[in-house]
Amino acid sequence: MRKNASFALEQRPRKRRSRLMTLAVISLLLILSPLFYEAGLLCFASWKGLFGAYPHVQTPILDFLSGGYETARFDIRQMFSSLFRQGAWKSSHVITFAICWTGALAMLLRKGAA
Repeated sequence: MRKNASFALEQRPRKRRSRLMTLAVISLLLILSPLFYEAGLLCFASWKGLFGAYPHVQTPILDFLSGGYETARFDIRQMFSSLFRQGAWKSSHVITFAICWTGALAMLLRKGAA
């Protein structure tokens, strides 16, 4: 087995990044840039608030996302709260499920340590 490299580190062929990865990063930045802009506006407004000026900041994209999150959270809560309030809980089922779940997770932890 050879201990030294057959060529110097400077002479190693460099890997070229694929254009697809570059395109994906640029498109992700372009998609998220309005969110970064509005977050920057909010940070700047809170910084100006330290000096006594309280500017009104328009954030339509963050308001839209916040409204969608609140709507989804309300719908999911309504859907699952009725599911858990319907029947009577049997402790034997819950304890059996908890023991099986704990055993399954312990096995996953043991496999990860090996």
